[in-house]
Amino acid sequence: GSEENQGFADFGVIKFYGWKKVTILQLDIDSFERVTIELSTRLRSIGVHVSIKTFEESDGIAGLQDPFANDTTIYAFVMYDDFARQLLCMAYEKNLMYPRSTFLHPAWWVGEWWKDPPNSTENLTCSEEQRAQVVEHSIGVLLYEYIEDATDVAETGINGTTYRKKFAEHYMGNEETLGTENDFGQDCYDAIW
Repeated sequence: GSEENQGFADFGVIKFYGWKKVTILQLDIDSFERVTIELSTRLRSIGVHVSIKTFEESDGIAGLQDPFANDTTIYAFVMYDDFARQLLCMAYEKNLMYPRSTFLHPAWWVGEWWKDPPNSTENLTCSEEQRAQVVEHSIGVLLYEYIEDATDVAETGINGTTYRKKFAEHYMGNEETLGTENDFGQDCYDAIW
């Protein structure tokens, strides 16, 4: 699924901006653990200090021992959006907003994911407006799927290349390279919320 590529995409953004200290906040399930292992291994290989904090789904974010306790300013959410909304409330309470902090989150989450979902039973401790203040200047990250029918996507990624150009240069007639980690590591799409 989309979460499987999240580590590659987050790595590309962190490397691009030259950030040296990152905290990964992760829901402890297999697919997210693989993302965290991939991301933390790649980051450490380029000298980034990585702190990892995990929590069980049954415990919720209450299982995180003060997720914002260190002096990190960059946080990568490796979880589902319902847990991230709760973390935004915690960040708001600690005044962790841009420029003090920046959050990386999967862009495969529903648009405006920080807002109250319809018929929500979530017990959130802050308002939509407060969560919006925290999420402002966060970075939603995803990798475009490398498939031919997506070549009409015109947005430019952080590497300055459009999907159409990348596909034409590297993949037309060369299907055996589709989806290799060398290709994915540098080509991610970013959206500033």
